[in-house]
Amino acid sequence: MLAIFEKWGNQTFGWFAFWGDIARMLVRSFRATLLDRSHSLRSTYYVVASQTYFTGWQAMPLICMLAFSTGALVIFYTAHPATPLGTGDVGTTLLYLLVGCELGPLITGLVVIARSGSAVATELGNMRANGETDALEVLAIDPLSYIVFPRVVAGILSMICLVVYFDLVACVGAYFATTLIQPVPFTAFFTHLLQQVKAEDICMIGAKSVLMGVVIFSVSSYQGLQVRFSAHEVPQVTTRAVVVNIVAVALINFTLTGIMLWRHFQGGQL
Repeated sequence: MLAIFEKWGNQTFGWFAFWGDIARMLVRSFRATLLDRSHSLRSTYYVVASQTYFTGWQAMPLICMLAFSTGALVIFYTAHPATPLGTGDVGTTLLYLLVGCELGPLITGLVVIARSGSAVATELGNMRANGETDALEVLAIDPLSYIVFPRVVAGILSMICLVVYFDLVACVGAYFATTLIQPVPFTAFFTHLLQQVKAEDICMIGAKSVLMGVVIFSVSSYQGLQVRFSAHEVPQVTTRAVVVNIVAVALINFTLTGIMLWRHFQGGQL
């Protein structure tokens, strides 16, 4: 029994130590960039722009396909009387709550992890293995300000834009599916959808996007910088980064939604 408690204690301590190291890395990267300024901000802007282009712009076709099909499927399963959920006007409600507030941030986060999170961990791992971070230190440039800070900022911006893009495309896909089943005026469909939008839901979606962006790119950067000896360690740190990010994104989505639902239950409404 003592061995079990000791194992759990070690795992809990390791978990807190892991996230503590990531928090310290983020603080150091922001301080080195905004206060110390070991290099010109122009180079930082260039890295931010490049990472935003890769994470945000190049992911838009994939996000478009996933969002369009998700929105259309929700309507197909709710608008047609022959389907199990096709009883009553629940299509736009599910579209707003399930797709807009839940699946939008979650699916976008998973796509960003698969494309950009793994790429950042691999890139930084190879930089460590090839001695490029050591070269930056020789040039009196803090690697965290040049490597971590731009990627975290670009990740936050990209996540916010991609989540908004996902929700908009999902609405278009839902309207397209609706017109195939029963012609509905464009203004009537979106007016009914917009009537359900609440300020607290927008804040929750924004909070999810920001937190996911911070976590995905900070974890990926941290894991990539853990490479010590050779490039053979890169696949291992990349795998760890992907696994940790998937768990973290799911927990962020579940926790924020749980907090919002708890507030609704406390107020006696959904």
